[in-house]
Amino acid sequence: MDPPSSAGSRVSAVPVTGRDTDASPALRLGFDVDERVTAVVSLSRAGRTIAKRTVTLAPGSRALDLLVPAKTAGGSARLTVSFTDTDGARNVVTRTVTVPRRNA
Repeated sequence: MDPPSSAGSRVSAVPVTGRDTDASPALRLGFDVDERVTAVVSLSRAGRTIAKRTVTLAPGSRALDLLVPAKTAGGSARLTVSFTDTDGARNVVTRTVTVPRRNA
């Protein structure tokens, strides 16, 4: 019997600033996964979902820009990433991140 899969393990997030004043803020997420996984990325604050995206990631280090609606105020928010591998094993990672302020 094979040991259970970790279904993805490492996540990092850094703010990305836009070049013009109308650009929506974004978070650049970094993933390091050992196998092919589906990741559901959710950004929330005070129980409300601000942004959500589902992606399939190949093994290795990957990056993803999560666009945040322009009307979202800067400040802290909860980032939740749910990894699911092809066998159905699931791993949930949560982080507190800073949503970048909109360029003025």
